[in-house]
Amino acid sequence: MARLLPSFFLIVLFFSYGKGQSRIQQIKVGDKVPELVFGNMKNYYKDKANLSEFRSKLLIIDVWNRWCSSCINAFPKMERLQKIFEDKIAIILLTDDPIEEFNKLREKSSIVKNTRLPFSIEDTLINKLFPHKGVPMHIWIDTTGTAIAITSGYNTTEGTIRNYLNGNLPSMNRRDNDIIDFEKKKPLFAEGNGRQLDKLVAYSTLFGSLKNYRFSSSSYLHDSISKKIIGFRKLNANLPSLISFAYNTSDIILDFPEGEKYFSPISEDSMNQFVEKYQYSYEVKLPERWYDSISTIQKYLQEDICRYFNLKIKLENKKLLTYNLISTGSIHRIVSKNSNTQAISEFHPILINLIFKNAPILALTNGLSSIINKNRRTDKIAVNNNTGYSGNIDMEISIPDASICSINKALAVHNLMLIPKYEVKKVAIARLRD
Repeated sequence: MARLLPSFFLIVLFFSYGKGQSRIQQIKVGDKVPELVFGNMKNYYKDKANLSEFRSKLLIIDVWNRWCSSCINAFPKMERLQKIFEDKIAIILLTDDPIEEFNKLREKSSIVKNTRLPFSIEDTLINKLFPHKGVPMHIWIDTTGTAIAITSGYNTTEGTIRNYLNGNLPSMNRRDNDIIDFEKKKPLFAEGNGRQLDKLVAYSTLFGSLKNYRFSSSSYLHDSISKKIIGFRKLNANLPSLISFAYNTSDIILDFPEGEKYFSPISEDSMNQFVEKYQYSYEVKLPERWYDSISTIQKYLQEDICRYFNLKIKLENKKLLTYNLISTGSIHRIVSKNSNTQAISEFHPILINLIFKNAPILALTNGLSSIINKNRRTDKIAVNNNTGYSGNIDMEISIPDASICSINKALAVHNLMLIPKYEVKKVAIARLRD
């Protein structure tokens, strides 16, 4: 019995020489297609057909296989196109399926059985000449033997063919750059060493601690051209810090078992373990319609926090203890006399020393808040500036311990004092979902 020829046999091969070996070159849009022989033809007047036989018309090679139901269902459409354009085009239905499998399919499928377009079966070279992922793929070859389109099947329509025949090559997606080595097991971010990143439209993602980036930071992401805010990034933050930005409050209660573990530890001995288990990095990129919308960024983060940590979070009014910093005499004792010097703010937590030179008064209230909250992991107490002064200050204080009495004794030298006040504030209360 004679051995069957492969259907897509190259009379002229393209060779690329390197390291002593040859390989068939991929054909791309705009390349000349070498003289081919289509073998194992069905519905044709002979068993083989040369490419040159179709040089007087547009040749469309419809690449399909037996597993592709959409390919098979499109055969009647392709037959209609052949009838519409008659001898101006030629369509060949080409597959790499074995002849035995094709024959089985034709017995089972009325579409295949009733299709009168020519088939070329058991191809062995199409994947090498036109590498692709997925079928149908259509190859358009013009009267000069040039591949003018390597595209998806849906682009072969009466309209696109008519445009071409009228001298206007239609715009169609190209399949000569199909990713053959797509890494299915990797996240899209990492696939192909990041080659999909330019396709990103919007995303939000949560990482653990970035150990090789030891700082905590927050920043908005900006479009390089319009400079609009397009997203947000928060690195190496604890859960309360994420909630604080999302809900626009510094008052956080984690009302669930072991919730206190998500707050930064008091003891530095526990910091390494905390960083490993309870620090997170978050990033979000908005869809274009939401650019410059900080409230949308916060909404995304709210939803992601609740989803990732299995929480429900509500803003509730609660009466909280705060301290107001007031002046008990002349404020001039702390007004900076070093307006031309660089601002200096130093806080030594062990000795409890505060040193300020030409520093904003906010640095003082923040420093006092740190002292008061030194041994508090939750229910942090805020210190507000009620002195009536908002400029820069020069002052130095030493405090023997973190008690309010000791703090006020040190502040009295500078005509300052902390007084307690209960305020109703919005508190973000996080509880586990049912």
